[in-house]
Amino acid sequence: MISEHADPLARPGSKEVGGQNVYVYNLARALSKIGWEVDVFTRWDNPNKQRVIKFAQRARVIRVKSGPRHYIPRDELYKFLPDFVDDVVSFKKENNLNYDLIHTHYWMSGWCGLKISSLWDVPMVATYHSLGYVRFHTLKAFKKHSPDNDFFRKRISWEKKIAQLSDSVLSTSPYEREDITKYYGVSSHNIAVIPAGIDAKTYYPINKSVARRTIQRPADEKIVLYVGRIEWRKGIGTLISALAKVIEAKKIDTSNLKLLIVGRTVGPEKKEVKRLKQLAQHLGIAERIIYTGSKDASQLRHYYSAADVCVVPSYYEPFGIVPLEAMACGTPVIASKVGGLRYTVKNKKAGLLVPPRNPKGLSRAINNILGNEDHYIKSVSQYARDVVLKEFVWPAVAKEASNLYKKIINKRLTTK
Repeated sequence: MISEHADPLARPGSKEVGGQNVYVYNLARALSKIGWEVDVFTRWDNPNKQRVIKFAQRARVIRVKSGPRHYIPRDELYKFLPDFVDDVVSFKKENNLNYDLIHTHYWMSGWCGLKISSLWDVPMVATYHSLGYVRFHTLKAFKKHSPDNDFFRKRISWEKKIAQLSDSVLSTSPYEREDITKYYGVSSHNIAVIPAGIDAKTYYPINKSVARRTIQRPADEKIVLYVGRIEWRKGIGTLISALAKVIEAKKIDTSNLKLLIVGRTVGPEKKEVKRLKQLAQHLGIAERIIYTGSKDASQLRHYYSAADVCVVPSYYEPFGIVPLEAMACGTPVIASKVGGLRYTVKNKKAGLLVPPRNPKGLSRAINNILGNEDHYIKSVSQYARDVVLKEFVWPAVAKEASNLYKKIINKRLTTK
């Protein structure tokens, strides 16, 4: 596997830790359990980190010399990719290794994968985790700022090549497959849809009173929860505006209504946190919002279980693991009707879907769920049992990925 910027062993809450890190870590571990030997190549971004670390019986991380060994923003790593390729090739040669298949994660990893796949004459599977075309047009549509046209032009061009030259694209939702087919000119027959998953041993329902005592929140609070990166495209500003409308409408008792924002608040996120606090101050609800900082998985399940509703208000989300984690903990979800969120959040079963960047629509959904809690808790619990814990767990995901790998490897062998 190649995951150039997302180290699967990165500490939760550190820079550039998001869904891709979680995905690569858990998929590699699950594949290891069913017999695959997995090496994950990622950029060596800290001199204190070890070069090679084994993290499962048959899985290890190998850190690659690619640029200076310190944090570099993801979108600035492009110039170091040739060094990444050279070091991966050298490591394989020095250690007399052989690989049957390459699975790349994100477009820059795909760039490296195409070079390495050609050198080694092995097949390649690509997973995007985010599509440049959709991200570019989301930024333009919502007028956050003018996207870097040159950067996105280069990224989109390479994403097209990756889609067209890979042996297969592994998409995490049918909606992402539609986008790849539509914008990158690839037949849907060459795109396998295999979702991301959750760890059912980590995310499970906890008694709400117990969960609230654990996170030190009052038993009588109404808690709206956000979990994830604190950045503009995640739509937290829309959520804060919606919360103000919920309070203003007075359709439910909001005397103890609070919004808990779980996510890193320092470093690159600091500027967005400042903007969000100014917005809340302007709307007169600053005292309703609590920033908890980042939490690891063992803590997160208590936050999910303590919440009355978990909101995922992203403007763009290729898949979204947060809704699955929340649902596994028995918590209803409200999510934007975009990308993979349409796949994981079944409207009126696991929660509600609303248009992105629509505070009025989001406020109505929050009122709806908080005003009908028993109905939605029962509904989401059934959906979690019937669907989430069968289709969206790592053993099931790894089995599907394994079948895809074998199919591609066998196809390559028969055509040689």
